[in-house]
Amino acid sequence: LRFKGIEIDKDAEIKSAYFVFKAAETSKGAAHFEIEIEDTTHAAAYSRADAPDGRSYLADDVDWNVEAWKKGESYKSADVAHLIEKVIAEGGLDALDALAFRISGSGERVAEAFEARGGDAPELVIEYA
Repeated sequence: LRFKGIEIDKDAEIKSAYFVFKAAETSKGAAHFEIEIEDTTHAAAYSRADAPDGRSYLADDVDWNVEAWKKGESYKSADVAHLIEKVIAEGGLDALDALAFRISGSGERVAEAFEARGGDAPELVIEYA
């Protein structure tokens, strides 16, 4: 997941941060994911030559035990605030910056993609002071 156009001062206290996904399919069974953040505030757009697995991520990650999903419903991820704080600590984020995240693990959940119509693409919600 890559998000750009976010502005946050380097001294901001991030109270919480999470993704909101809209389920594209009903998914049952156990799922456990790890969420990582790319170690930069200048994450490039993805391409075949620059795919998510070829990038450098912080050593820290967030565990997310995912509940069952029902198609059409929205679901929040585990809190990723401390990952974002670590990456922006040096200089914050401005509108030209971009953050990128990798989600991996076991099990499966199918969410609407970036290209989804009607505003169903994944969102990054950041609450800060």
